[in-house]
Amino acid sequence: VAAANLPGNIASIYMVDRLGRRLTACLCLAGACAAALLFAAAPADPVWSVVAACVFNAISVGGWNALDLLSAELFPTEVRSTAMGLLGATGRLASFTTTYLAGALMGLKLWAPLVVAAGLLAAGSVAMMLLPEMAKKPLEDTVQDAEQDTSHLAGSEGLKQGGQDSLQLHVHTPGAGM
Repeated sequence: VAAANLPGNIASIYMVDRLGRRLTACLCLAGACAAALLFAAAPADPVWSVVAACVFNAISVGGWNALDLLSAELFPTEVRSTAMGLLGATGRLASFTTTYLAGALMGLKLWAPLVVAAGLLAAGSVAMMLLPEMAKKPLEDTVQDAEQDTSHLAGSEGLKQGGQDSLQLHVHTPGAGM
């Protein structure tokens, strides 16, 4: 099953350059959601289970690769290692918690943890589109640089036009009137 990661890793290299980090993560998480549902619906035959697990691994690894790139690129250099450490710690706590949740759900039905995982993957796929695309954009060195250049936080190129679909970012500076 772990060997299925290789094609997913190779495909994600191509995808993050062609489609961008955000869209790659979104598509891979949506694909992993579908694969988890197929895994849950697979017949009890061990061959189907292994095939479903391989497909899930091959697709989901691309999403995690894109998310790792996007996460590192979102934070300015001076806080990047702290932010990545916080994200890593949060991920480990979530992993610890969901291990127990999956065990409890398996007591209900064997497919229940896969359905919950599919729902979380679907939510993650949608949430990806709220993040900005960082491909081919310069990385910020300081928090101050990032605050001055908030255009990359829009998640779309339409921020400066102020269209209905654009995200408006308001930075409140203590002591300044709004």
